[in-house]
Parts: sequence; C-alpha cells; structure tokens
Amino acid sequence: IIVSTLDALYGVQPNDGRILWENKAFPSIGPDQFNEVPGTEFATVTYAKDGNATIPMQAILEVVEGKILFDSQKEQIGVLSRHVLPASGRLLIIGAKAGTLSASLFMYDIISGKQLWANHDLFKTDASSAKGFFGKLQAVGQQLGNLQSLTSEPVELPDQSMVITHPNYIIRLNSGDGKVIWKNAIEPSRAGRVYFSPYKKDI
Repeated sequence: IIVSTLDALYGVQPNDGRILWENKAFPSIGPDQFNEVPGTEFATVTYAKDGNATIPMQAILEVVEGKILFDSQKEQIGVLSRHVLPASGRLLIIGAKAGTLSASLFMYDIISGKQLWANHDLFKTDASSAKGFFGKLQAVGQQLGNLQSLTSEPVELPDQSMVITHPNYIIRLNSGDGKVIWKNAIEPSRAGRVYFSPYKKDI
C-alpha cells in the first residue's frame, strides 16, 4: 500500500502494516499526483509547478523498494511524457530543459537511473534560417507546436531501434544512441498507433 502523509510518502506491507520504505522528498502528495505506470512496478509523482515552470515536474519511482529512478527536478527537465521500454529495460522521457522552447528525448537505464543519451535536435526548428520577422515567428510557433508528448507508446524493434509517434511526426530511432534513422512529417494528430502488416515484411 502506498500511503501519503503530510511528512512523506510510504510503502506499507498490507498484511502487518510494516513500513517498507519512506521518502520524505514527496510530502502531501494528493491522489491526482500519484499514478501507476500500467504493467510495471513503477509509479509517477507529479509535483506542483514552480513559479517559472510551464511543464509539470515529475519523478518516477519503483514502488517495491521506493527507489527513485528519475527525478525531473534534479535533471531540470519538464516532463511531457514518459515511456517504460520493457524489452530493453529502459525509460524514455520526452521533455524540455529549463529555458528552452523545444522538446528533447532522454533515455535512461531503468535499474541504475543513469542517463544513456539525449537527443536535443529531434524536434528543433531552425529559426535562424527563417526569413523576415514573420518567418522567425512561424519557426518559433512550430517549436512550440513540437513541445508535445508522444501520441502512443514507443514500439521496440529487434534491431535495437524503435518507432515513435508524435503529433507532427513518425520517427524511427536507434534506441542505443538516439540517432534518427528516418523521420517523416504527418498531418497533425492527437493519437497514434503503429501497426505491422501480417502480409508484407517491414510494412
């Protein structure tokens, strides 16, 4: 049982009430701030936004021992979405560093919490190449439009790559280093789903 008090967040053994772990970094967490990650032993804790933040800060913890795998505040990353990759034992975060207008991808090892790589250029629009004031304004608008979460869970492929869907793109990445294999713009969308044809390979 996960219990929130004014002082801390606790993991409690349900059959005898024994406290398994305590985390004082998360006092007074409301039910709407705590969410399980479906199909995993992980949960997310969303902080109240600070005065300058426009994107929620979020922590991800393993609920059996209370270990923090990712801390948005420590990493200075506002979280747009997070995705557990069970096949590779990794955690994919799409978020934004403080003071930036574009989203980045961050890959973490789920056991150690170590950042494996970051891709800051995936959703970046080159405002410097835009012509005139309105061109630059449009480029900034595009960056803000890219500041969104993924629209589906990433699909891991056997060759250490993955396919992700974003409101404006579908992208295939090398999951080992974050390099783009291909990236295609799509009509803006609210939801995505990756299907594979049973009749033709690689379709």
